[in-house]
Amino acid sequence: MEKTFLQRFLSIFSRTTYTITPNSFKEQFDGINLESFKIVKVRNPMNEFSPLVYKANQLKKIIVVDENTHRFILDNSPKLETRFTLKDGKKTTFYFDTIALENGFLIGEKSRMLPITGKVEFDAVEKIEIQNGGKRYKYL
Repeated sequence: MEKTFLQRFLSIFSRTTYTITPNSFKEQFDGINLESFKIVKVRNPMNEFSPLVYKANQLKKIIVVDENTHRFILDNSPKLETRFTLKDGKKTTFYFDTIALENGFLIGEKSRMLPITGKVEFDAVEKIEIQNGGKRYKYL
């Protein structure tokens, strides 16, 4: 069933899960490597007086599709979470603004509170999903 314009508009503010093909992801992340990261400060919902400080990619927007293949342009945000499903069925999730594509591997942070970095071979990725995690993070 086709969504109305209003339903598509409201889905921007919901926790809609968007997808992106591995090829499109790779094209859009061209040049986004760890050397291009910049230090950012993010509102810490656990402690208003102590912002989170970390290095983030400088990608401004990403083009994705919803379940009905409607294209959306999402702004990069500390709220975005990216789930990678591998060809063997395993899944891993990184915060979108911490992802880099380096030498055939996706590298990203799995947590905002603990420094847990993950690494996934890009060629092993079968599906990529991006979602606003609903957490109250925002750039300062």
